Amino acid sequence: MAHAKRLGWAAGLLALAFPTAAKTVLAFTAALVTLLLAHPAGTCAVGAGLLLMSMLPALRRRTVRARRRREMRGLMSTIRLDLAGGAR
Repeated sequence: MAHAKRLGWAAGLLALAFPTAAKTVLAFTAALVTLLLAHPAGTCAVGAGLLLMSMLPALRRRTVRARRRREMRGLMSTIRLDLAGGAR
């Protein structure tokens, strides 16, 4: 979220400094979005991209939790072997 805020501030400041360039970029972006959304495949691609972007934080948390569980299982297995006298 912080990256989006920084990008927004940077875009706003650049638009204030270079209004003509900002209008050109905005017009180009609007034309590109119109072309993408005019075709059903483009609409699906944009929707899929937005869905993936919204899912990334949850997937990252899930991956970190799974890694921690695996590490904890390995640690507990080592401790059990040590207590049982199996790892010498």
